[in-house]
Amino acid sequence: MPWRLRRNPLRRRTDLWQAWIALGLLLTVPAATPAAMILTGDIAHRHYTRTAQHQAQTRHERAQIRKHQRRAARAPKGSPAKTAEYAKVKARESDRRKDW
Repeated sequence: MPWRLRRNPLRRRTDLWQAWIALGLLLTVPAATPAAMILTGDIAHRHYTRTAQHQAQTRHERAQIRKHQRRAARAPKGSPAKTAEYAKVKARESDRRKDW
């Protein structure tokens, strides 16, 4: 573009500047785009890594309550079914807490 405007007697100084700016942008934007993409991806990766670490630190492990355990929990207090399920759940929780 700028080379076409050099010897033209009707060209204005602003036309030449506009052509050089357009050429500069045409070369700069494709070169800067991958850098911007890598920078943005790195920032997003760090953010989501920190979020996952925070969630892992604040998560509390609990014993999974199954259907029969919920039924036993609804059983009357002191019944053999409730006592047996309560003992199983406590044993599982104590096993898990040893790793903490």
